[in-house]
Amino acid sequence: MIKIIDLKKGYPSPKGEIIVLDGVNLSIKKGKSVVIMGSSGSGKTTLLNLIAGLDLPDSGKIFFKETDIFSLSGKKRAELRNRKVGMIFQFFNLLKEFTAVENVAIPLIISGMNKKEALKKGEHLLKNFGLGNRMEHRPYELSGGEQQRVAIARAIVRNPEILLLDEPTGNLDWKSANETIGFIKEKISELNITSVLVTHSYELAKNFGEIFTLKHGKLEKNISG
Repeated sequence: MIKIIDLKKGYPSPKGEIIVLDGVNLSIKKGKSVVIMGSSGSGKTTLLNLIAGLDLPDSGKIFFKETDIFSLSGKKRAELRNRKVGMIFQFFNLLKEFTAVENVAIPLIISGMNKKEALKKGEHLLKNFGLGNRMEHRPYELSGGEQQRVAIARAIVRNPEILLLDEPTGNLDWKSANETIGFIKEKISELNITSVLVTHSYELAKNFGEIFTLKHGKLEKNISG
């Protein structure tokens, strides 16, 4: 499903180039979940952005099925990302002027779906997420856990094949974080989505999927995970 081959990425700095990824290799089969752990600044988000096709490496390849995503134009990568990839972030990134259901429906409307049909699909998904009575609330009227559920619904509303999660519980208390990770796992299993989770928390990571640690630009499998 996803195959990463000898991926390298560095950034210039006044003291010389900082190597963030130094020959990363990883294969993820369809429907499997992996966790990327590592200290702040280790390159976890950079790796996630490369998988999403949001950034380009210095060298190396990432295959989605049989397609080398870096062989595609920027426009084609964006089309692939919009059709096949869902992303969930630490800061929710909900549009504050829109209701919960409107936030979920936006990706569908952007893709060309009729607004009424998009809202109907958004309503169905939010009901399934236990937010049937919160659909007309705006983000500031929702708890952190509720906002993250709306963000999850928005990420999977187009039935993506890949779900990328960048510290999705970083702004939640421990109880809400546990509940949210459990909920995400349930939906991933239900929809057979291939997923990559970036987190600092081993407690959250240990039951999510196969764990890898990114350190000094290298990705190492966590044997105890």
